[in-house]
Amino acid sequence: MPVCCLESEDRMSLSLEALMTETGLDWPALPSYEEWAAIGPRITLVGNTSRWALADWLNLGEERWPDRAAQAIAQLGLDFHTLENYRWVGKRVPPQVR
Repeated sequence: MPVCCLESEDRMSLSLEALMTETGLDWPALPSYEEWAAIGPRITLVGNTSRWALADWLNLGEERWPDRAAQAIAQLGLDFHTLENYRWVGKRVPPQVR
């Protein structure tokens, strides 16, 4: 079961109770305590794994589409040197060691 799924370009569903946006969480309806408590670990997982996921995404794009990856990467709006560091480290540290 996925931890979250992209709903649109700027919203990611963490559960049926919350949507992560660029500026925080959107609560379509107020969750129960149990629903609220279950979302915290999902947010932590997203925060702790996002740099590794981005590194893997960068490396796959550059390997599979070397002539087009730069275009998609530029749309991220992130600092080139930061992304290059993520890519470099992600390529050298295997997932089983992370």
